[in-house]
Amino acid sequence: MSIKSKILDDTAINQKIRRLGWEIYEDNLKEKEIVIVGISGRGEVLASILSKIIEDISSIKIKLGTISLDKDSPYQSEVVIDLNIEDYTNKVVILIDDVLNSGKTLI
Repeated sequence: MSIKSKILDDTAINQKIRRLGWEIYEDNLKEKEIVIVGISGRGEVLASILSKIIEDISSIKIKLGTISLDKDSPYQSEVVIDLNIEDYTNKVVILIDDVLNSGKTLI
């Protein structure tokens, strides 16, 4: 029989995500624009949430993008990004994924 334990409640999760937003901002204080790219699915959702937080706490412009790939076979699938190369060339790019299970997608 499996026993489930709640590690973080909604308030704690939101606090952690907000802290991540602050850390991204603190690490990029001098940037006018950063690019946040979420892996399709939950990474895309988290990227959107972080983008809103950074826009709320700073004057940094956020360019939001999505990377799509086959998460079951990331090494054998085509990787597609919905941004033009000019959107991220010579800019800070932050890649976001939820890494809920193995982290294989980011590897």
